[in-house]
Order: sequence, then C-alpha cells, then structure tokens
Amino acid sequence: MHKRNNILITGSSGLIGQILLQSLRPEHTITGLDITESSDDRTSVANLQNLNEIKHHYSNVDTVIDLAGISNLEADWNQIYSNNIPVTYNSFEAAKQNNVKRIIYASSNHVTGLYEYETPYSDIILGNYHKVDHSKLNHINSGFKIKPDSPYGIGKSFGESVAKYYSEKFGISVICLRIGTVNKYNRPMDIRQFATLLTHRDLVQLVSKSIDAKPNIKYEIFYGVSNNKWRIWDLTESAAKISYEPLDSTESHRGS
Repeated sequence: MHKRNNILITGSSGLIGQILLQSLRPEHTITGLDITESSDDRTSVANLQNLNEIKHHYSNVDTVIDLAGISNLEADWNQIYSNNIPVTYNSFEAAKQNNVKRIIYASSNHVTGLYEYETPYSDIILGNYHKVDHSKLNHINSGFKIKPDSPYGIGKSFGESVAKYYSEKFGISVICLRIGTVNKYNRPMDIRQFATLLTHRDLVQLVSKSIDAKPNIKYEIFYGVSNNKWRIWDLTESAAKISYEPLDSTESHRGS
C-alpha cells in the first residue's frame, strides 16, 4: 500500500513533468511549479532563479521531484550557468528550509556521456552490434567516473554535487536519476535510442519506486532506462535498492 505523499514537481510543464503529473496524481497529492504558464490548476508560476519567490511553495511537501532547468543539450555554458546552476541550488535550499524529507533529482545520462565515444559503447550507439560481445558488456553504473559531454552534462553533474552536499550536511534523502531518452513518441526515433530509451510507463515506475523507497536511503544515483537489450547503463543498482523492474524493451520496435 502506497503512502499518500505531498509532492512538488518543479519544471512540471515539460514533457516529463506532464507525464508524472498525470500518472502520479491518483496516488499522491501533486502540485507543480514552473516558470511557464500552465493550464493545470495546481501548477504555480514562479522563477526558480529567485529563492524568495519559490520557497513558500515547498511548505508541507514530503518529496520534491526536481525537473527544473533548461533541458536542451545544445545549450551553451552561459545558458546553463545563468539558469540551471542557480535553479538547482535554489530548489535544494528551499527544500532544506522547509524540512522536505526527500528530493528526486532529474540528472541525466549526459553526466557520463563521453563514454559513448569509447568502445564498446560507441559501437552500440552506432548500431554496430556485431562488434560487441553482449555477454561481456560492462554496463555503465554510478561507480564510473563522470564524463560530461556538454555544458548541459556539466550542469547536471553540478546538480549531483549539490544533492550530495544537502544529503550529507542536512540529512535530506536524495535519489539522482540519470535519465535516458524520454520522447513524446514513446518509441526509439534513431539508432541510439534503441539503447537509451526510457518509456513513459518505465519512467513513472522508476519515479514511483523512488518516492516509495525506504527512508534510510541517504544518497543514490540510478540510471533511468528501459530494459533494452542493448542498453549501456546499469539496472542492477536500482533493482537491488528500490526494486525498479522496467517492463519495456526497444527490441519490440525493430523493423517497425
């Protein structure tokens, strides 16, 4: 039986935010926060770059799902520096000031994106599966050193450091999700996405399991990906610690 939580989703007007708003509301009390106007009557408009403007929205919240910030992989450093850096810090600080118990931070696979330029991962991303021994594939996990592939990836690795600071110093339970590819079509749109896709229902399961995870989880990093045959990221850590068991695989879309 799920405990009904008061949950705040920041960046709730984006694709992932909208998926979670609709899917989690039957089981939890959900409010949204975004700089963009929304037709959702429980989503407030505020600028997360301004701590004083947002902190009251975190009052009486059990869990924050932090999705806020620019999600464009092509964003330059100035955009990331002026937007994502303060937005992420302010969200954690507002949560601390309001005694929020858990933050689910939407990190990204791009924190370790440069591994995709190294074998065997580069062959998988290009679809050269015949060059890879699948049985010996060493999936990228949270123990791998970070290798951001972009200013966006740098910003997300900063967010994971902020998360670690607030977890260790202030005792907030934090789960960082290095999310793969989530698109509106809910299917792979290029050869890379046969490895990286996270379907909508697997996304919802991953976040739900993160919400319901035991209180003694202090700080964890999990990859958000479906059970794709050629995924390059690890699923054993999330299976062991929060019982995440993705139901979908991109192989069902081969040839379609």
